[in-house]
Amino acid sequence: MQGRVTRPGLYAAACEYQRLRDQGGELDPFLIAVDVCLVRWLARNQKVMCAGGIVWCTYEGDADSVDTLASIYILRSKDTTHQGIVTPILVQLDAQCRPWWPAANGVYGSTLIANGQVISPDFIVGPLNSTRTAYVPRAIVEIDTRHRSYANAKAWIRGLFAIFPSLRTGVAFKFFAPQCGNCGAFGAVVLVYRRKADDPDLNCPGDPELVYGASIGTAAVPEQMLESMDADDRAIFAANAFHDAIAVEIANGQREWASDTQRPVIRLRVEDLFYADANSLLAGAPSRLGGAHDIVDIKFRD
Repeated sequence: MQGRVTRPGLYAAACEYQRLRDQGGELDPFLIAVDVCLVRWLARNQKVMCAGGIVWCTYEGDADSVDTLASIYILRSKDTTHQGIVTPILVQLDAQCRPWWPAANGVYGSTLIANGQVISPDFIVGPLNSTRTAYVPRAIVEIDTRHRSYANAKAWIRGLFAIFPSLRTGVAFKFFAPQCGNCGAFGAVVLVYRRKADDPDLNCPGDPELVYGASIGTAAVPEQMLESMDADDRAIFAANAFHDAIAVEIANGQREWASDTQRPVIRLRVEDLFYADANSLLAGAPSRLGGAHDIVDIKFRD
């Protein structure tokens, strides 16, 4: 499609994406339209999902200008597997936030528009502040079930740090296909990136650094994933190696952890969530937020 997006065209594109995905293998972002007026696209609320697809937009120029044109891609499909993973995380976050209400409030969130991209993370953590410039993500979590390889899932979460200078922590969950046709036996990993300290001399935020990785599935991760790891990845995963006891705990769905093996724990630093930008490195960084569906936005009042 060119110039405008029709609902029949969008539906047909989403169905074709689903067909190609079901054939197996990894899909690059699936281009469905070019030269689309970004303001009109966002105003018509087509940006998040249609026919089960979650889209991604790229553009050049001012996102508020009617002259700015965008390219529209299907980034991934929103299937029941993905939703089945996102929903329990939302429930856990809500339970954790409840004691601090209203200082910490869990709500369905927003699409992020910044630096030439419109994206919809699975959920974000950001300050709830009356000033628009402070309403930017401090942490982003992405969950991938079928759409990216390990290497590309890693590259995607790292790339978000370049888009959002305010981002301090990025978490990526990558789930692999069931093994030997057994839906209860699957590999899964989690990667946690944290931004290094800001550099006021160079007037730039720090680079992202892999600080934690662990196998969290009910089976060992696929061999091809291990082959795609670099030295830093292997060192991190060696320190948090896959254990059969952890797999049993997860497979049994036990409410209390019974194993002697320490459970995987993802830690978010309070100073990151309340990052104050003491050196004003973010003052010139453009960012906007708009309404969206199916995203968790955990906001903290300053």
